[in-house]
Amino acid sequence: MLMQLFGLLFRNRCNDPAAPRPLRTRGHSACRTHRRRHSGSVDVEDTRSLSLVAITALILTFSLWWSYFAHAKDRLEAAIEAQGMKNVTNLMRDVFSMLHIPMIMGLVAIAVAIEEAIGHPDAVIHTEVRIALGVGILMFVAGMGLAIKRAGCALPVPRVVISVITAVEIVFVDGVDAYITILIGLIGLIAIAVFEHIADSSAASESPVEMAE
Repeated sequence: MLMQLFGLLFRNRCNDPAAPRPLRTRGHSACRTHRRRHSGSVDVEDTRSLSLVAITALILTFSLWWSYFAHAKDRLEAAIEAQGMKNVTNLMRDVFSMLHIPMIMGLVAIAVAIEEAIGHPDAVIHTEVRIALGVGILMFVAGMGLAIKRAGCALPVPRVVISVITAVEIVFVDGVDAYITILIGLIGLIAIAVFEHIADSSAASESPVEMAE
């Protein structure tokens, strides 16, 4: 339902002549379209743009999955197992229901932005689509951090800070290809994964030393 609403919103803006276009095509894209209609040949540049958008979007999607199942999920499950039976019901309600709502909304916004980018791979992503992508990543990643905090763990500040910086860069970096905008989000997610992997490795290496003492 939410995806349909987001999709209708952007499609209506595209179909409305008075509304600003969600994506701004470059000056020579109209000429390329005109040539394709007359020659019937496949535009190599358009194929390259579409391939770059598709590849970066696919890796971005995998990075979102990785940020959840490789780090956050284990922490949430460990925190829930440490709780007593009295508190586990409320904890699971808050963590896996209430706090997952903004995460799901973030995924919907990301999906809408990627759909727009794939539909116009050789265009510059308009501000409202960049907002959907940046805020979507922020809602998913930061919402996951709040869920970890609610589960009784320390708030993953680097995860929240990096996601905020990434969202700001996505929104305000204008005039670049669509795949570059998606790549900014991907770099942010990779930075979070690398930082958390290093932090987890450091914590694991210190635990045996503490137990020995």
